[in-house]
Amino acid sequence: IWRDTIRLFRSRPITGHGLGTYDFAAYTLEDPAADPAFRGKGWHAHNVYLHVLAETGLLGLLTWCYLWFAIAMQLLRAWKGADPPRRAALAGAFWAILAFLVLSISEVMIGPRVYASFRMSLTLALIVALGLSECGRAARRRAAAALD
Repeated sequence: IWRDTIRLFRSRPITGHGLGTYDFAAYTLEDPAADPAFRGKGWHAHNVYLHVLAETGLLGLLTWCYLWFAIAMQLLRAWKGADPPRRAALAGAFWAILAFLVLSISEVMIGPRVYASFRMSLTLALIVALGLSECGRAARRRAAAALD
């Protein structure tokens, strides 16, 4: 599957085949490993990074990586200046995102037609939203403290 994904990437390295098209594009290869039973039903690369690379190319992968880097840096910055109860929430959000990124090496839980990915995407979005809301609260507290 990873070999096929690399071939997909090589055929369109800059922009990829299009977001959400992996399970259709995989069948355009000569000798694909994709099981015909999964055509259009969630065939995926079993690696988020390769999956994103095949669908969106280098531009999409770099953007996706920057998104997670920026979120992680926001959480860490807020964690450093937060009070103890808020630090726990920020650390929890950071480690949940890190666990998702490590799991992403061997599975795709963000594919549009991958079973249970909708629940995973919603859970991850909730964790990110809660973590970033804590970042906003920490920034407002720092600004208020600076004015005092």
